[in-house]
Amino acid sequence: MYIVFEGFECSGKSTFAKIFAAGMEAKGLTVDRIHQPGHTQMGMELRPVIKGKHIEVLDQESLDYLFWADNLEMGAYLTMVEKERPGTWIVGDRITMVSNLAYGRARETPRDIALWHWNYAATKYPRLIPDLTIYFQTDLEAFKKRMVTRGEEADRFEEAEDQHATIIGAYEELFSDEKFLDGKYEVVNSLLHPNIIIAAITASVKRNFDLDWSPVPGDPNWVRIIQQFEAGVV
Repeated sequence: MYIVFEGFECSGKSTFAKIFAAGMEAKGLTVDRIHQPGHTQMGMELRPVIKGKHIEVLDQESLDYLFWADNLEMGAYLTMVEKERPGTWIVGDRITMVSNLAYGRARETPRDIALWHWNYAATKYPRLIPDLTIYFQTDLEAFKKRMVTRGEEADRFEEAEDQHATIIGAYEELFSDEKFLDGKYEVVNSLLHPNIIIAAITASVKRNFDLDWSPVPGDPNWVRIIQQFEAGVV
């Protein structure tokens, strides 16, 4: 099975992906944790580009093709895992093509071209479509507050506030389409209490896989987000 946590930066997706994976491993299940971009060789090459390094040698169209290449490489990897390691639960932090559809708005990537590449990749590697995607909603104020609290730097597509609004709006549009990702997604409001978010994830996993899941008691990531929320750090 393939489950992905998706959303804008600082929405909580990475933290909850870690909490989820730890809970699955505690049940004795085999878990493969992946992060896009960054898990494949192409993804590792993309990381410094996203963070603004070496960008002088790339135009927007070239960057789009790097994202699409990373997605194809990930498709090959996911297909290999499904074939050679049956029973593995793949827990992903982002889907390159989904993120690219949203962030592509900030890069002014033509939507029809982005969708063509997505459809091509998904046809070549059907395993690219997750069995469940959990989308974490956020807003501009929460994003800015969390960036300051965590001392993180915005990447090249998150530096201007108009880009923030564009990307978040694109995510909302994608996840309001019942046919997107074959409808296999759950929308979670990341501004709610972590207990409510966990309850939503638990219910979704039960509904989609008939599997009982819960966080590992004392998981440091779980403890941290509870403390942050109760301290007023959104």
